[in-house]
Amino acid sequence: MLADGQPERVTLLGRDVGPASVRDRGHEDLAVDVRLPEPTPGRIITAMLQLLWALWLLWNVAVLLVFGFDKWRSRGEGRRIRERTLLWCIATGGWLGAWLAMAWFRHKTQKQPFRRWAIAWTIVNPTWLLLWWTWQSRGAA
Repeated sequence: MLADGQPERVTLLGRDVGPASVRDRGHEDLAVDVRLPEPTPGRIITAMLQLLWALWLLWNVAVLLVFGFDKWRSRGEGRRIRERTLLWCIATGGWLGAWLAMAWFRHKTQKQPFRRWAIAWTIVNPTWLLLWWTWQSRGAA
């Protein structure tokens, strides 16, 4: 309670959010004022790029696991993953995980048509646009 008999009030971001609870009474620092930095276009672009690179890395780990699973299935019985699906994984940005898997698991290294398509989809890939965008935003900052 304040000296005039009114209950203490709590403010958040400069706005009154209501009376203080019983356990908060007696504290001098009841008013909480949290100010976040203004979202500028540079900060938004940086955050978007960080998110996109994290998703790209996660996708490449998933592609590596998909190639590893296909190699595991190639040694035994069971359904394999179609080559079209593996190439789609490369074309959508998972080229690093695919090439690492092909080297580590020695998978799809002898099949020349697949290898040619893998090279083509690595060259024509959205990752290069992301790399360019990152490069451009670093120069503008």
